[in-house]
Amino acid sequence: LLDGIDAVVGYSASGLLHGSVEPAGAAATAVDGSRAAWTFRGDPLPWLQEDDPVGDAGAARLRGDAIEEAPVYAAWLRDERLVARAAIPVERISGPVMLVSGADDALWPSEAMSELACRRLRQHGHPYPVEHLVYPDAGHWIFLPHGPTLQSTAFAHPTDGRRYALGGTPRANAEA
Repeated sequence: LLDGIDAVVGYSASGLLHGSVEPAGAAATAVDGSRAAWTFRGDPLPWLQEDDPVGDAGAARLRGDAIEEAPVYAAWLRDERLVARAAIPVERISGPVMLVSGADDALWPSEAMSELACRRLRQHGHPYPVEHLVYPDAGHWIFLPHGPTLQSTAFAHPTDGRRYALGGTPRANAEA
């Protein structure tokens, strides 16, 4: 538990830990070259893709000129063992939780992964309010109210250089 944090708001969140995105040629700790994105006291924490780095790689598809990865993540989510091992202990949050998802998230299924966190909170009798807002036409980049808007629904990743689809429309992402 972290002192001084009274509430949590997550945008395009996940109730699971994920591996890092590594540039080509980086030192590797898993079969696919990825490594833990999160550590605790210097030790890597287990992540969703750790033992099954490929998932269903054939599930990825193109949305325009960008890679839509959400179907690959959806394949990992079907493996209950991977999901249980990578679950974030959100029940330790000592305050209200609000999660905001776009139902058209093309990068990863944030609606389903946020719902995993909400379900875990309910299962553990979380005593604070929990709310999950889902916007049907929004994608991965949902913005804070009155924040900058993005006129694109894809981006080039700064680490691996690939172009990824984010989903949604610029208008729906800005209005969420």
